[in-house]
Amino acid sequence: MVILPAAISALPTLGTVFILADRLHRCKIPQLPNDTYASQGPWHDALINRSIPLSTEDGKEYDECHLYKYTNSSGNITESLQSCHSWIYDESTLQNTVSSEFDLVCDKVVFQSTASMVYMAGLLFGSILFGAIADMFGRKPSLCVAISILFVSNLGLVFAPDYISFIILRFFVGISNVGIFGQCFVIGMELVGKPRRVFTGTIIEIFWCFGELLVAGIAYFLPDWRHIQIAITALVGIFLPYWILIPESLRWLFSTGKSQKANELLLKIAKVNKVKLPENIIINLQEESSSSFFKPLGQLLTSPTLLLRTGIISLCWFVSNIGYFGLTLNSGRIGGNIYVNYVVSAVMELVAYIACLCLVDRIGRRAMFCTSMLLGGISCLCTIFTVMYAPDLSWTTVALSNIGKLGVSASFAVIFIFTPELYPTKLRGSTLGLTNFIGRAGGVVSPYIADLVITLIL
Repeated sequence: MVILPAAISALPTLGTVFILADRLHRCKIPQLPNDTYASQGPWHDALINRSIPLSTEDGKEYDECHLYKYTNSSGNITESLQSCHSWIYDESTLQNTVSSEFDLVCDKVVFQSTASMVYMAGLLFGSILFGAIADMFGRKPSLCVAISILFVSNLGLVFAPDYISFIILRFFVGISNVGIFGQCFVIGMELVGKPRRVFTGTIIEIFWCFGELLVAGIAYFLPDWRHIQIAITALVGIFLPYWILIPESLRWLFSTGKSQKANELLLKIAKVNKVKLPENIIINLQEESSSSFFKPLGQLLTSPTLLLRTGIISLCWFVSNIGYFGLTLNSGRIGGNIYVNYVVSAVMELVAYIACLCLVDRIGRRAMFCTSMLLGGISCLCTIFTVMYAPDLSWTTVALSNIGKLGVSASFAVIFIFTPELYPTKLRGSTLGLTNFIGRAGGVVSPYIADLVITLIL
């Protein structure tokens, strides 16, 4: 049951690719009220050529932000340019996005990245907030509160009247969404024994990929961002009954001294599964239960070895977040069809997780992480040369970026498994939360890094 919310949590994050997609556009011709991006005939093409300058030397693309100045007194179009204040958009792929509805183009294009940044900031703060809630009040309340907030926030987005309300609601979507995936992951880990934790964690990440693929289907059949939000809200709403459907984590109950409730739940589980409880199971659960988030941090700060280890692993989290979100959220900006690019990217992520499931225990965590990061890094660097020196071969850029996605996704899967194993038992919960928090900062800056790279190479 915890796998399904983890899959649905992919929708708000990766729906960003289609919700904020930057569609092809040009200035709206002022003297043509029914102007459209698609040609209406030879007379329309002639008027466009007279009104809008070409932005490329080969004469294949129109300027997206300027048009020739129109003189009202004489009715003539001059050679001087002026910035336009209204645009028309290509509706052949997506009918309506946040970028087109609120005109986040030209001098406002940075607001697209700001919207992504605000969402990532929500993920950052949510990782700490819901970690603390889970330690104080339990895994079940933390998960259910996150589901409720996500449902309300997504429902509000359906009716968002302007850009400001959109980013405020997206911030709360980010806060709650990371709480859902994080608590699903924790509950999944606490439901199984140590030998099955790698398998369980990877399966949860694989189901995240299924949610990622579901996003493409929703966006394809509902090419309006508000309709996409309605679909996401409906799917999140399915999990509202989790308040009464799922039990609390046994390990959390034991760790907080709620032995009576834990024993009742344990007996119920044994009865349903028709098994006899081992005599030492309560002792084992008490020993393996996670500690609170804040108390072990004092131990961490007094150990130079653990501090150095934390610094290195935090850097790995930071880079993995930049690579993952930078490649995933910009899959529609690398040329070609946005749906094809996105689906191929999601499939590569799925392949990466399956590879981790098969290889992590065979070649080791460190070797798997370093190999995948090296593969992802080299592939991403190579895209710079294909964009600069082979712009007509866009398929090479797409291929290299997807190889990069394969590498960085594998590194993400490994680091989730590797981080808790680097620390003593009492430090595992707190250090996983701390390094994840630092890593989310990489997600916050990733939209602006993508914009900077595109600006420099183009």
